[in-house]
Amino acid sequence: MRALIVFTILFVVQFKLNAQLSKVHYIPPIAYSSEAGSNAIPNQGHYLYLSTPITSSVTVNEIAVGGATTSLEVSNSIPRVFVIDAP
Repeated sequence: MRALIVFTILFVVQFKLNAQLSKVHYIPPIAYSSEAGSNAIPNQGHYLYLSTPITSSVTVNEIAVGGATTSLEVSNSIPRVFVIDAP
């Protein structure tokens, strides 16, 4: 029984220690809709919402697949929203 508890704790700790520590992040876009509630069908395109807990500005490079690189400043007080595939 004790071995099962130790194994369970080690299994849970293993997943808690995984994090994305690199400077490159691959973020999937979020689908959105103009409707609310049960009529909300995500048909208005996709967007990326970029924010940071740091109060100073952070430089972000957005690289679209097959597209150009966009550099911008993001801070806690100035989040950025990128609309992708807007109809």
